[in-house]
Amino acid sequence: MQPLRTIEVLIKKSQEQRQTIHFIPPYRPETSVQLSEWLSIPYQAVAQRSSILLIEAVIAQRSYKSTEEVNEIDKAVDLTSAMQLKAIQLSQQGMKEYEIAAQLEAVATGSGGYLSFPIILTVNGQYLHNHAGGMYCKMTNGPV
Repeated sequence: MQPLRTIEVLIKKSQEQRQTIHFIPPYRPETSVQLSEWLSIPYQAVAQRSSILLIEAVIAQRSYKSTEEVNEIDKAVDLTSAMQLKAIQLSQQGMKEYEIAAQLEAVATGSGGYLSFPIILTVNGQYLHNHAGGMYCKMTNGPV
């Protein structure tokens, strides 16, 4: 394993030796720019020049799950369910979203887990990935 700062030199050496450089289609524009520079190909051509062989290998790898991985997925699903039930239990008129989110984070860390991204909790379900948390719960026909 090499430090990332050496990648450009490694790519140039590989190109000089006529080796194929395999990469998957980047989803971040800055990665496309970097690949464009390293491989000396137009930015617009980066995605089209990605390696079908590598894409298929990644798909095959992601399709297989070991027993340990399946157990971890099951634990994550159980923890997510516990967090959702806790949110339902905590939802009360006048409670702030961030107050509920704090308790949900406690459920995750209290179970030995952690969050892979900030909790998305909002009474404004029409806003995707809202992390503001300052809205009050408004009770209608049940918890919100």
